[in-house]
Amino acid sequence: MIIETLEGEQIDLQTGNEILCSGTGHLSKLIIKYNKLMGIKGQAVELSHVAKFICGNVFEATTLNKWCNKKGYQMNPFADWLEHYSGKVWVRQTQGLFINESIYEKIAIGMLATPYESGIPGLLELLFTGIAAKTPGLKRLAKKYLETKNLHCSEANVILSQKGGYYDEAARPNKLPPSTFWRGGKYERGFTRGILLPPKQIK
Repeated sequence: MIIETLEGEQIDLQTGNEILCSGTGHLSKLIIKYNKLMGIKGQAVELSHVAKFICGNVFEATTLNKWCNKKGYQMNPFADWLEHYSGKVWVRQTQGLFINESIYEKIAIGMLATPYESGIPGLLELLFTGIAAKTPGLKRLAKKYLETKNLHCSEANVILSQKGGYYDEAARPNKLPPSTFWRGGKYERGFTRGILLPPKQIK
């Protein structure tokens, strides 16, 4: 799918590309505040949400999207999603990867309707992810008690990358919050094949 960046460059979106967002909603603002609390620097501090581009659609784990009346892990046509998203959006394309689109899409569809990670358990998991990263003694506690079955947005992206066969299998998907998806962040360092290109803003 050919789209245009805010700088007028045409780019070709492909399955597996990462969608990075800075939302204006209440939950997004809380996540951005969390980023600041954790000492995140640069433009990564703005990131509140990530999603995947797969076969012309946006796959994401989120709270209720009122415009399409869907909640949890969901799939929506890219153009419709972009029109309705309230906030800034960047794309990080992949390079040097072969992705079997039909298998990738099948895996993502199998995750549809998984509940979104929200409420007190989700906030605790997110909070302790950051704290445990800076406090080694808390890593065991966070691993044992604060990993839930529901999905937060970046957790779903990591799982898909692992199942796509190009991401470190030892990485813990629930330990990579949205801020790690910016250029130079921890997420891109887990690639075992290919690379992520720099973010390009499309909204």
